[in-house]
Amino acid sequence: EKARSISCTNNLKQLITAYKVYETDYPGMIPVDHNATARWIVIIGLGAYGNKYLSSETPDEAVCPGRPPFKYHNQDTTYMIRTWSEGYPSSYYVQVKATKTDGVAWSGGDYNDRFIINGMIKNPSSCLFHGDAYAKTPVDSFNQVGYGLIKSAPDTASPEKSNRFWPGAHGGNGNYSFWDGHVEALNSPSAIANKINTEFTASSQAKINVYCWKDAGNNYVVAQ
Repeated sequence: EKARSISCTNNLKQLITAYKVYETDYPGMIPVDHNATARWIVIIGLGAYGNKYLSSETPDEAVCPGRPPFKYHNQDTTYMIRTWSEGYPSSYYVQVKATKTDGVAWSGGDYNDRFIINGMIKNPSSCLFHGDAYAKTPVDSFNQVGYGLIKSAPDTASPEKSNRFWPGAHGGNGNYSFWDGHVEALNSPSAIANKINTEFTASSQAKINVYCWKDAGNNYVVAQ
């Protein structure tokens, strides 16, 4: 498990580096949401805005190597990212009309891509970005997910509401990347909540309740 955790850490370092390069090309803009979903990989890895920043269009570094599917499977089964609506203070993000990358007409009208404004981040070293997560309702039979929420209680009947960060992905901890470029192992929901709320309080906003999975089962924890 230690070796898998080290590989996971290296993957997350590659991802945050890719985001840093993207932000150099598109100053101030950090993509977290594509086409009304948190499929961050479409912008960073698949070139929704032209350039591609990962190793390939099926990048294994986007997936935790310690749990199924172990390697890249699709846009939904990757490391989880904090969603724009729940994961950041409201002043942090902007939204633009989504880019169409697959030639397929979207139902329901126009969607948006959403970006965090780099200059708004007050504490890069505590600004948690990607990390290990768990889905009560799996995607394609995999519980590793790329999208999820943090401040509303899990609804285990709805996949889009049951995906949460999981600090037990590697036994006693989970791995998480931060905007300053470092990766850190966090061992409890309260540790994740402390990181996230450092950003909220630095922006003069009230702390939020952060919901995380306690284990790979039915139990979740709320922490502040």
